Amino acid sequence: MFVWRYWRSLRRAWCEPVLRRLVMAFESDDWGPGGAEDVQALQRLADILDATRDSTGRPAVMTIGVVLAVPDTRRVEVRGGERYVSRPLDDDAFDSIRAVLAGGERRGVFALQLHGMEHYWPPALMRAARNGRAVLQWLSNEDPPRTEELPSALQTRWADCTTLPSRPIDEDIIRKAVAEEVTAFGRIFGHFPKVVVPPTFVWTDAVEQAWAANAVEVIVTPGRQYSGRDSRGALQCRREGFWNGQTAPSGMSRTVRDVYFEPAYGHCRDDGIKALEEKLRVGQPALFETHRFNFLSELSQDVEAAFAEFQGLLNDALDRFPQLVFRSTRELASALKSRDEQLVERSVWRRLWPAMCRLRAVPGLRKWALLSGAAVPGVCLIAIGWLTRRRPWSEMVGGSADA
Repeated sequence: MFVWRYWRSLRRAWCEPVLRRLVMAFESDDWGPGGAEDVQALQRLADILDATRDSTGRPAVMTIGVVLAVPDTRRVEVRGGERYVSRPLDDDAFDSIRAVLAGGERRGVFALQLHGMEHYWPPALMRAARNGRAVLQWLSNEDPPRTEELPSALQTRWADCTTLPSRPIDEDIIRKAVAEEVTAFGRIFGHFPKVVVPPTFVWTDAVEQAWAANAVEVIVTPGRQYSGRDSRGALQCRREGFWNGQTAPSGMSRTVRDVYFEPAYGHCRDDGIKALEEKLRVGQPALFETHRFNFLSELSQDVEAAFAEFQGLLNDALDRFPQLVFRSTRELASALKSRDEQLVERSVWRRLWPAMCRLRAVPGLRKWALLSGAAVPGVCLIAIGWLTRRRPWSEMVGGSADA
Protein backbone atom coordinates (compact mmCIF):
# COMPACT_ATOMS: atom_id res chain seq x y z
CA MET A 1 0.00 0.00 0.00
CA PHE A 2 2.79 2.44 0.95
CA VAL A 3 4.82 1.73 -2.18
CA TRP A 4 1.74 2.04 -4.42
CA ARG A 5 0.71 5.34 -2.83
CA TYR A 6 4.14 6.93 -3.08
CA TRP A 7 5.57 5.12 -6.09
CA ARG A 8 6.04 8.30 -8.13
CA SER A 9 7.87 10.08 -5.30
CA LEU A 10 10.02 7.04 -4.53
CA ARG A 11 10.95 6.67 -8.19
CA ARG A 12 11.85 10.31 -8.60
CA ALA A 13 13.91 10.38 -5.37
CA TRP A 14 16.02 7.45 -6.54
CA CYS A 15 16.18 7.95 -10.31
CA GLU A 16 17.17 11.62 -10.27
CA PRO A 17 20.98 11.86 -10.37
CA VAL A 18 22.77 13.09 -7.25
CA LEU A 19 25.23 15.91 -7.82
CA ARG A 20 28.65 15.73 -6.20
CA ARG A 21 29.01 19.52 -6.33
CA LEU A 22 26.53 22.33 -6.03
CA VAL A 23 25.57 23.65 -9.48
CA MET A 24 24.09 27.15 -9.67
CA ALA A 25 22.61 29.07 -12.59
CA PHE A 26 20.19 31.95 -13.05
CA GLU A 27 17.45 31.42 -15.64
CA SER A 28 16.08 34.74 -16.85
CA ASP A 29 13.17 34.83 -19.28
CA ASP A 30 11.34 37.30 -21.51
CA TRP A 31 14.33 39.18 -22.95
CA GLY A 32 13.90 40.16 -26.59
CA PRO A 33 12.99 43.26 -28.60
CA GLY A 34 13.38 46.25 -26.30
CA GLY A 35 14.83 49.69 -25.84
CA ALA A 36 17.94 51.30 -24.38
CA GLU A 37 17.12 50.32 -20.80
CA ASP A 38 17.01 46.65 -21.77
CA VAL A 39 20.46 46.96 -23.31
CA GLN A 40 21.86 48.70 -20.23
CA ALA A 41 20.32 46.14 -17.87
CA LEU A 42 21.73 43.19 -19.84
CA GLN A 43 25.16 44.81 -20.01
CA ARG A 44 25.11 45.42 -16.27
CA LEU A 45 24.09 41.82 -15.59
CA ALA A 46 26.85 40.55 -17.90
CA ASP A 47 29.47 42.62 -16.08
CA ILE A 48 28.36 41.34 -12.66
CA LEU A 49 28.40 37.75 -13.89
CA ASP A 50 31.82 38.12 -15.54
CA ALA A 51 33.33 39.53 -12.34
CA THR A 52 32.10 36.53 -10.31
CA ARG A 53 34.16 33.32 -10.66
CA ASP A 54 33.77 29.87 -9.15
CA SER A 55 36.63 27.74 -7.80
CA THR A 56 37.44 26.54 -11.33
CA GLY A 57 37.69 30.09 -12.65
CA ARG A 58 34.46 29.98 -14.62
CA PRO A 59 32.19 33.06 -14.58
CA ALA A 60 28.67 32.98 -13.23
CA VAL A 61 26.14 32.22 -15.93
CA MET A 62 22.64 33.41 -16.70
CA THR A 63 20.52 31.62 -19.26
CA ILE A 64 18.49 34.04 -21.36
CA GLY A 65 15.04 32.88 -22.46
CA VAL A 66 14.76 34.86 -25.69
CA VAL A 67 11.53 36.09 -27.24
CA LEU A 68 12.13 36.60 -30.95
CA ALA A 69 9.39 39.05 -31.94
CA VAL A 70 6.83 41.59 -30.72
CA PRO A 71 3.92 43.18 -32.55
CA ASP A 72 4.78 45.86 -35.08
CA THR A 73 2.26 48.20 -33.48
CA ARG A 74 2.38 50.86 -36.19
CA ARG A 75 1.67 48.39 -39.00
CA VAL A 76 -1.03 46.66 -36.94
CA GLU A 77 -2.68 50.05 -36.39
CA VAL A 78 -2.48 50.91 -40.10
CA ARG A 79 -4.39 47.72 -40.81
CA GLY A 80 -7.09 48.75 -38.38
CA GLY A 81 -6.10 46.14 -35.82
CA GLU A 82 -7.45 43.40 -38.06
CA ARG A 83 -4.19 41.72 -39.03
CA TYR A 84 -1.17 40.74 -36.96
CA VAL A 85 2.25 41.95 -38.09
CA SER A 86 5.40 41.00 -36.18
CA ARG A 87 8.57 42.96 -35.56
CA PRO A 88 11.44 40.47 -35.21
CA LEU A 89 14.53 40.75 -33.07
CA ASP A 90 16.73 41.13 -36.17
CA ASP A 91 14.98 44.39 -37.03
CA ASP A 92 17.58 47.18 -37.33
CA ALA A 93 16.03 48.93 -34.32
CA PHE A 94 17.21 46.08 -32.09
CA ASP A 95 20.85 45.95 -33.19
CA SER A 96 22.07 46.99 -29.75
CA ILE A 97 20.17 44.35 -27.82
CA ARG A 98 21.31 41.62 -30.21
CA ALA A 99 24.88 42.83 -29.79
CA VAL A 100 24.79 42.69 -25.99
CA LEU A 101 23.24 39.22 -26.05
CA ALA A 102 25.85 37.93 -28.50
CA GLY A 103 28.61 39.62 -26.51
CA GLY A 104 27.45 38.01 -23.28
CA GLU A 105 27.39 34.65 -25.02
CA ARG A 106 30.98 35.09 -26.24
CA ARG A 107 32.09 36.00 -22.71
CA GLY A 108 30.46 32.84 -21.38
CA VAL A 109 28.09 34.67 -19.05
CA PHE A 110 24.92 34.35 -21.15
CA ALA A 111 23.52 31.11 -22.54
CA LEU A 112 20.77 31.83 -25.06
CA GLN A 113 17.66 29.65 -24.90
CA LEU A 114 14.47 29.64 -26.97
CA HIS A 115 11.47 31.08 -25.17
CA GLY A 116 9.28 31.52 -28.21
CA MET A 117 8.72 33.49 -31.40
CA GLU A 118 6.29 35.56 -29.32
CA HIS A 119 5.20 35.40 -25.69
CA TYR A 120 1.60 34.82 -26.82
CA TRP A 121 -0.30 33.07 -29.60
CA PRO A 122 -0.79 35.80 -32.26
CA PRO A 123 -4.27 34.71 -33.51
CA ALA A 124 -5.54 34.62 -29.92
CA LEU A 125 -4.01 38.05 -29.26
CA MET A 126 -5.76 39.60 -32.26
CA ARG A 127 -9.13 38.04 -31.41
CA ALA A 128 -8.77 39.33 -27.85
CA ALA A 129 -7.95 42.80 -29.21
CA ARG A 130 -11.17 42.83 -31.22
CA ASN A 131 -13.13 41.83 -28.13
CA GLY A 132 -11.45 43.99 -25.49
CA ARG A 133 -10.28 47.60 -25.29
CA ALA A 134 -7.32 46.86 -22.96
CA VAL A 135 -5.56 44.53 -25.40
CA LEU A 136 -6.29 46.87 -28.33
CA GLN A 137 -4.75 49.74 -26.36
CA TRP A 138 -1.70 47.57 -25.59
CA LEU A 139 -1.31 46.99 -29.32
CA SER A 140 -1.31 50.74 -29.96
CA ASN A 141 1.87 51.43 -27.94
CA GLU A 142 4.57 53.13 -30.02
CA ASP A 143 7.50 51.51 -28.23
CA PRO A 144 7.92 47.71 -28.23
CA PRO A 145 5.05 46.70 -25.93
CA ARG A 146 5.81 44.75 -22.74
CA THR A 147 4.15 41.35 -22.76
CA GLU A 148 4.20 41.41 -18.94
CA GLU A 149 1.33 43.91 -19.21
CA LEU A 150 -0.94 41.47 -21.03
CA PRO A 151 -3.47 39.38 -19.09
CA SER A 152 -1.67 36.33 -17.70
CA ALA A 153 -3.61 33.80 -19.78
CA LEU A 154 -2.84 35.65 -23.03
CA GLN A 155 0.89 35.40 -22.30
CA THR A 156 0.55 31.67 -23.00
CA ARG A 157 1.90 30.71 -26.43
CA TRP A 158 0.99 27.06 -26.91
CA ALA A 159 -2.74 27.23 -26.20
CA ASP A 160 -5.53 29.38 -27.62
CA CYS A 161 -6.59 31.55 -24.68
CA THR A 162 -8.92 33.88 -26.58
CA THR A 163 -11.66 32.54 -24.32
CA LEU A 164 -11.40 30.37 -21.23
CA PRO A 165 -11.00 27.52 -20.78
CA SER A 166 -8.30 27.51 -23.41
CA ARG A 167 -8.52 25.41 -26.56
CA PRO A 168 -5.77 23.31 -28.19
CA ILE A 169 -4.02 24.49 -31.34
CA ASP A 170 -4.08 22.33 -34.46
CA GLU A 171 -1.02 20.06 -34.60
CA ASP A 172 -0.13 20.96 -38.19
CA ILE A 173 -0.10 24.64 -37.24
CA ILE A 174 2.06 23.82 -34.21
CA ARG A 175 4.65 22.00 -36.31
CA LYS A 176 4.89 24.92 -38.72
CA ALA A 177 5.15 27.49 -35.90
CA VAL A 178 7.89 25.55 -34.08
CA ALA A 179 9.92 25.18 -37.30
CA GLU A 180 9.57 28.92 -37.94
CA GLU A 181 10.77 29.95 -34.48
CA VAL A 182 13.72 27.55 -34.49
CA THR A 183 14.73 28.83 -37.95
CA ALA A 184 14.37 32.43 -36.78
CA PHE A 185 16.55 31.78 -33.74
CA GLY A 186 19.25 30.34 -36.01
CA ARG A 187 19.02 33.28 -38.39
CA ILE A 188 19.31 35.83 -35.60
CA PHE A 189 22.06 34.25 -33.48
CA GLY A 190 23.97 32.11 -35.96
CA HIS A 191 23.23 28.83 -34.19
CA PHE A 192 20.08 26.86 -33.49
CA PRO A 193 18.58 26.55 -30.00
CA LYS A 194 19.27 23.46 -27.94
CA VAL A 195 17.25 24.45 -24.87
CA VAL A 196 13.64 25.64 -24.76
CA VAL A 197 11.61 27.27 -21.98
CA PRO A 198 7.86 27.16 -22.75
CA PRO A 199 6.17 30.52 -22.05
CA THR A 200 4.15 30.22 -18.81
CA PHE A 201 5.27 26.54 -18.84
CA VAL A 202 2.33 25.56 -21.04
CA TRP A 203 3.05 23.09 -23.84
CA THR A 204 1.53 19.96 -25.34
CA ASP A 205 2.97 16.65 -26.50
CA ALA A 206 2.64 17.85 -30.10
CA VAL A 207 4.72 20.95 -29.31
CA GLU A 208 7.38 18.86 -27.58
CA GLN A 209 7.56 16.42 -30.49
CA ALA A 210 7.98 19.36 -32.86
CA TRP A 211 10.85 20.76 -30.78
CA ALA A 212 12.52 17.35 -30.78
CA ALA A 213 12.07 17.06 -34.56
CA ASN A 214 13.90 20.41 -34.90
CA ALA A 215 16.89 19.18 -32.84
CA VAL A 216 16.03 20.99 -29.60
CA GLU A 217 17.52 18.78 -26.89
CA VAL A 218 16.48 20.11 -23.47
CA ILE A 219 13.19 21.38 -22.07
CA VAL A 220 13.11 23.46 -18.88
CA THR A 221 10.15 22.57 -16.66
CA PRO A 222 8.83 23.50 -13.21
CA GLY A 223 8.69 19.78 -12.39
CA ARG A 224 5.40 19.30 -14.23
CA GLN A 225 3.67 19.95 -17.55
CA TYR A 226 0.81 22.41 -17.96
CA SER A 227 -1.38 21.87 -20.99
CA GLY A 228 -3.62 24.95 -20.90
CA ARG A 229 -5.79 27.27 -18.77
CA ASP A 230 -9.05 26.51 -17.01
CA SER A 231 -12.17 28.68 -16.90
CA ARG A 232 -10.56 30.97 -14.31
CA GLY A 233 -7.29 31.26 -16.20
CA ALA A 234 -5.41 28.98 -13.82
CA LEU A 235 -2.82 26.59 -15.23
CA GLN A 236 -4.02 23.03 -15.91
CA CYS A 237 -1.53 20.36 -14.88
CA ARG A 238 -1.21 17.45 -17.30
CA ARG A 239 1.74 15.57 -15.80
CA GLU A 240 3.95 16.01 -12.75
CA GLY A 241 6.84 14.36 -10.98
CA PHE A 242 9.55 15.35 -13.48
CA TRP A 243 13.19 15.31 -12.41
CA ASN A 244 16.53 16.64 -13.59
CA GLY A 245 18.09 14.44 -16.24
CA GLN A 246 14.86 12.60 -17.02
CA THR A 247 14.38 11.58 -20.64
CA ALA A 248 10.94 12.44 -22.00
CA PRO A 249 9.08 10.18 -24.49
CA SER A 250 10.09 12.69 -27.18
CA GLY A 251 13.75 11.98 -26.42
CA MET A 252 14.30 15.44 -24.95
CA SER A 253 16.03 15.82 -21.58
CA ARG A 254 14.13 17.51 -18.77
CA THR A 255 15.48 19.90 -16.18
CA VAL A 256 13.60 21.29 -13.20
CA ARG A 257 13.60 24.96 -12.29
CA ASP A 258 11.98 25.21 -8.87
CA VAL A 259 13.77 27.95 -6.91
CA TYR A 260 13.08 31.63 -7.36
CA PHE A 261 14.93 34.92 -7.28
CA GLU A 262 12.42 37.63 -8.06
CA PRO A 263 13.42 40.72 -6.02
CA ALA A 264 10.32 42.56 -7.30
CA TYR A 265 8.29 39.96 -5.38
CA GLY A 266 10.38 40.28 -2.22
CA HIS A 267 12.89 37.48 -2.82
CA CYS A 268 16.26 38.37 -1.29
CA ARG A 269 19.76 36.93 -1.01
CA ASP A 270 18.93 35.18 2.27
CA ASP A 271 16.13 33.27 0.54
CA GLY A 272 18.61 32.29 -2.15
CA ILE A 273 21.14 30.99 0.38
CA LYS A 274 18.46 28.87 2.05
CA ALA A 275 17.52 27.41 -1.32
CA LEU A 276 21.17 26.59 -2.03
CA GLU A 277 21.51 24.87 1.33
CA GLU A 278 18.50 22.69 0.55
CA LYS A 279 19.74 21.85 -2.93
CA LEU A 280 23.07 20.77 -1.48
CA ARG A 281 21.34 18.54 1.02
CA VAL A 282 19.36 16.71 -1.65
CA GLY A 283 22.04 16.72 -4.36
CA GLN A 284 20.09 18.76 -6.91
CA PRO A 285 21.06 21.80 -9.02
CA ALA A 286 19.87 25.26 -8.08
CA LEU A 287 18.28 26.81 -11.18
CA PHE A 288 17.01 30.21 -10.06
CA GLU A 289 14.06 31.63 -11.98
CA THR A 290 14.32 35.38 -12.47
CA HIS A 291 12.55 37.50 -15.08
CA ARG A 292 13.56 40.65 -16.89
CA PHE A 293 10.94 42.73 -15.07
CA ASN A 294 13.13 42.71 -11.94
CA PHE A 295 15.81 44.74 -13.72
CA LEU A 296 13.75 47.26 -15.70
CA SER A 297 12.43 50.44 -14.08
CA GLU A 298 9.43 50.42 -16.40
CA LEU A 299 8.28 47.16 -14.79
CA SER A 300 9.78 47.22 -11.28
CA GLN A 301 9.69 49.78 -8.48
CA ASP A 302 13.26 49.30 -7.22
CA VAL A 303 15.73 48.19 -9.87
CA GLU A 304 18.79 49.20 -7.85
CA ALA A 305 17.70 46.93 -5.01
CA ALA A 306 17.30 44.05 -7.48
CA PHE A 307 20.84 44.48 -8.80
CA ALA A 308 22.19 44.78 -5.25
CA GLU A 309 20.43 41.56 -4.18
CA PHE A 310 21.68 39.81 -7.32
CA GLN A 311 25.28 40.80 -6.64
CA GLY A 312 24.86 39.99 -2.95
CA LEU A 313 23.49 36.50 -3.62
CA LEU A 314 26.41 35.66 -5.89
CA ASN A 315 28.95 36.90 -3.34
CA ASP A 316 27.27 35.17 -0.40
CA ALA A 317 26.91 31.91 -2.35
CA LEU A 318 30.64 31.74 -3.08
CA ASP A 319 31.51 32.63 0.52
CA ARG A 320 29.15 30.02 1.96
CA PHE A 321 29.78 27.28 -0.64
CA PRO A 322 33.35 27.55 -1.96
CA GLN A 323 32.98 24.34 -4.01
CA LEU A 324 30.02 25.76 -5.93
CA VAL A 325 30.28 25.65 -9.73
CA PHE A 326 28.50 27.62 -12.43
CA ARG A 327 27.01 25.75 -15.37
CA SER A 328 24.46 26.57 -18.05
CA THR A 329 21.31 24.48 -18.28
CA ARG A 330 22.54 22.76 -21.43
CA GLU A 331 25.86 21.89 -19.78
CA LEU A 332 24.01 20.55 -16.75
CA ALA A 333 21.70 18.41 -18.89
CA SER A 334 24.67 17.05 -20.82
CA ALA A 335 26.51 16.15 -17.61
CA LEU A 336 23.45 14.41 -16.20
CA LYS A 337 22.89 12.45 -19.40
CA SER A 338 26.50 11.25 -19.60
CA ARG A 339 26.75 10.76 -15.81
CA ASP A 340 29.84 12.97 -15.79
CA GLU A 341 31.85 11.74 -12.82
CA GLN A 342 33.06 15.28 -12.06
CA LEU A 343 29.51 16.30 -11.20
CA VAL A 344 27.37 13.17 -10.82
CA GLU A 345 27.66 10.70 -7.95
CA ARG A 346 27.93 7.14 -9.22
CA SER A 347 28.18 5.27 -5.91
CA VAL A 348 24.89 3.60 -4.99
CA TRP A 349 25.65 3.90 -1.28
CA ARG A 350 26.49 7.59 -1.37
CA ARG A 351 23.25 8.29 -3.26
CA LEU A 352 21.18 6.92 -0.37
CA TRP A 353 21.45 9.92 1.94
CA PRO A 354 20.34 12.55 -0.60
CA ALA A 355 17.52 10.24 -1.76
CA MET A 356 16.25 9.89 1.81
CA CYS A 357 16.47 13.67 2.26
CA ARG A 358 14.38 14.15 -0.88
CA LEU A 359 11.68 11.83 0.48
CA ARG A 360 11.48 13.71 3.77
CA ALA A 361 10.01 16.68 1.87
CA VAL A 362 7.11 14.63 0.44
CA PRO A 363 3.87 15.59 2.28
CA GLY A 364 2.39 12.77 4.33
CA LEU A 365 5.09 10.24 3.48
CA ARG A 366 6.48 10.00 7.02
CA LYS A 367 3.04 9.31 8.47
CA TRP A 368 2.28 6.56 5.96
CA ALA A 369 5.74 5.06 6.42
CA LEU A 370 5.08 4.72 10.16
CA LEU A 371 1.59 3.30 9.68
CA SER A 372 2.68 0.76 7.08
CA GLY A 373 5.90 -0.33 8.78
CA ALA A 374 8.00 0.95 5.88
CA ALA A 375 9.73 3.26 8.37
CA VAL A 376 11.82 0.35 9.71
CA PRO A 377 13.74 -0.38 6.48
CA GLY A 378 13.68 3.36 5.83
CA VAL A 379 15.55 4.09 9.05
CA CYS A 380 18.10 1.41 8.12
CA LEU A 381 18.64 3.01 4.72
CA ILE A 382 18.98 6.46 6.30
CA ALA A 383 21.60 5.12 8.71
CA ILE A 384 23.54 3.43 5.91
CA GLY A 385 23.33 6.54 3.77
CA TRP A 386 24.57 8.79 6.56
CA LEU A 387 27.43 6.47 7.48
CA THR A 388 28.58 6.10 3.90
CA ARG A 389 28.70 9.79 3.21
CA ARG A 390 32.27 10.85 2.66
CA ARG A 391 34.02 13.99 1.65
CA PRO A 392 33.57 16.09 -0.42
CA TRP A 393 29.85 15.39 0.11
CA SER A 394 29.99 15.89 3.90
CA GLU A 395 32.03 19.06 3.47
CA MET A 396 29.45 20.39 1.03
CA VAL A 397 26.51 19.90 3.34
CA GLY A 398 27.88 21.07 6.61
CA GLY A 399 31.63 21.39 6.68
CA SER A 400 32.32 18.21 8.67
CA ALA A 401 31.34 14.61 8.89
CA ASP A 402 29.25 15.40 11.95
CA ALA A 403 27.16 18.05 10.22
